[in-house]
Amino acid sequence: MNGEIIRIIFEVILGGGWIVSLFTLRSTRKKSRAEALQAEMELGKNYVEEFTENIVNPLKEKVKDLENATNGLKREMARLRKAINKTNSCQWVDSCPVVRELQDTSNSDTAATPNEQAGLFDNIT
Repeated sequence: MNGEIIRIIFEVILGGGWIVSLFTLRSTRKKSRAEALQAEMELGKNYVEEFTENIVNPLKEKVKDLENATNGLKREMARLRKAINKTNSCQWVDSCPVVRELQDTSNSDTAATPNEQAGLFDNIT
């Protein structure tokens, strides 16, 4: 009698497909979680690629341009410093208009700052 009851219960459970549907439900939930995680990772990857393309790369180019401009200004300043240092040994230093202009402090009343006169901020937007 007990064996028959147990057999009937197993037939009802297994025949009804409850266990099978329970395992199917679990596997479906795992699969949907994995798909959601993958979609989230793809979205993050797309965000990073767009950020790099639209923000990082233009900023890198701008920094490169600014470095080139700075290096050019450094070279010009070195040449100017070298030329100014040579003025002391020049035979016409007493009557040189360039030396007089460099020593003249009355031109500092102009509206343009030295950075504006040098054109340092012309290309920055």
